[in-house]
Amino acid sequence: MVPFIYGSTATPISKKDNPSDPSHTHKWSVYVRGVNGEDLSFCIKRVTIKLHESFAVPTRVIESPPFEVTETGWGEFEIMIKISFVDSNERPVTLYHQLQLYPKDEAAIQAQGKKPVIINHYEELVFNEPTEDMIEGLRAYNAVPRIAPVGTYSTQAEEEELLHLDDVHSKLLAEHERQKRHLVKVEEELRLLQAEIRELERQ
Repeated sequence: MVPFIYGSTATPISKKDNPSDPSHTHKWSVYVRGVNGEDLSFCIKRVTIKLHESFAVPTRVIESPPFEVTETGWGEFEIMIKISFVDSNERPVTLYHQLQLYPKDEAAIQAQGKKPVIINHYEELVFNEPTEDMIEGLRAYNAVPRIAPVGTYSTQAEEEELLHLDDVHSKLLAEHERQKRHLVKVEEELRLLQAEIRELERQ
């Protein structure tokens, strides 16, 4: 088992920081890291991070640590993170993270100043049938003592992500029902058409 975090940190910027685009309000990074910043390249081969389509290069592929992307911008959006492993027999893991630039409550916004907004999610990688090389890497990794996870872990962000998944699930179910009704309608029209053809053939 390999614990890790994925998430983002966002810091306000001003015109004094000379952003590449004057409309940009924040500098932010999205990442996959060891809980205490450990090197995960013994098990992670690459991390693919898909940003909003408005970026010139929305899909970024990182094949060595640090597994992160840093950008500037003004908007919040959902980011897809795909983790591929050194052991090609292990299926890639796909995660979703909502980039958050601003604190959620009004008091925190007023007190923010240039403090970063940090949203981390804790996860664990479990390898059911690791290779010999992977086992050696896991032994070395687990031999290092660790302190409690660092950073801000937002239960609100977790709850919002669950609500988002519920919403996606509901939309998929609704679309499935719509497609099913459409299929029934098409089958009925086909049945009537076949009946008309048979009637014409008998004339």
